[in-house]
Amino acid sequence: MREALVAYLSATTPREEQAADSAFHRAGEGHTALYEAIAAGEPERAEESAGEHFMISAEMIRDVLARARAAEPT
Repeated sequence: MREALVAYLSATTPREEQAADSAFHRAGEGHTALYEAIAAGEPERAEESAGEHFMISAEMIRDVLARARAAEPT
């Protein structure tokens, strides 16, 4: 969730803002799905939800790092 907020705040184009907004909403949905699976005592579903959430987080982190590197003076 924090990564999505950072991506949104550091967005410099409408396309980046839209991507960050989408990631933010996906992250929130991922947290809800993970919580619901754990609360229901369904470890397989929890594992699947966690895996999806971590993939989204890793993607967002890579995107933020790529933008930061691109913005660095050469």
